[in-house]
Amino acid sequence: MAEPPFGKQPLIGIIGGTGRMGLWFKRFFESQGLNPEAASRRTALTPAELARRADVLILSVPISVVEPLAAELGPLVREDGLLMDLTSLKAAPVSAMLRSSSCEVIGAHPLFGPDAPGLAGNTVVLCPARGERWLPWLRGLLEGAGGRVVISEPRRHDQAMAAVQGLTHFDTLAFAHGLARLKLPLADLLELATPNFRLKVAQAARMLRQDPTLYAEIESRNPDVPSALYSLARTSAELREAILSGNPDAFAAVFAEAADYFAQLSDADYDVLNRRYFDTQEKKES
Repeated sequence: MAEPPFGKQPLIGIIGGTGRMGLWFKRFFESQGLNPEAASRRTALTPAELARRADVLILSVPISVVEPLAAELGPLVREDGLLMDLTSLKAAPVSAMLRSSSCEVIGAHPLFGPDAPGLAGNTVVLCPARGERWLPWLRGLLEGAGGRVVISEPRRHDQAMAAVQGLTHFDTLAFAHGLARLKLPLADLLELATPNFRLKVAQAARMLRQDPTLYAEIESRNPDVPSALYSLARTSAELREAILSGNPDAFAAVFAEAADYFAQLSDADYDVLNRRYFDTQEKKES
């Protein structure tokens, strides 16, 4: 494990540490030999008390809460401490943490959910915003547990998430809602399903068992999502028109434009993606 900046194991405080993601990280830190403490509306320990005591304070709260909470607790974090968040957006939360505190600030986004069995093979995006002492410790802790760490600027992160999350969640919900409107028995569809259809249904079913508020915030609070959705709507209209008009050349033009973009994918990356997909399918069916 990487050494913390001050030669002692830090006290890690997690605000919202009784929620699913906060609890996941509390257990992760415990697995690394640390003793994190949690504060929320359900605990006797108040967030303000924990903010004053913690060496590292992590805000594990909904996107809509992180900015006002940073304004409230940021001034309480010691100057030699670290203030972090775990939200799916980075530009606005990081700015709020910088404004409200004098300590080091690192925005973080775990690119996995609370059902992940561990950190091995999963990615955490880190957006260092102020200070240099805590980053080596944090990065070492995550990578030492098998995690993949990506360093990013907050705006670059949010622009990417407009596609990675915004388009994906929109497409998945639209697919699920479209099936619901067709009113065909899902059991009948699965009986005749291709592997790709089963994958789409699995993605939709997983999403629909989660809290819709989380997805609504990811879609509505990222300022880069509207342009991504506009792009999707425009090309969807073009594709729909090509199909309804029976124009194979128009269909091929949409197909070719998409294929040119995906030509950026190397043969090696293509093989890796396909192996991961088909390996998952084979495990599910075995």
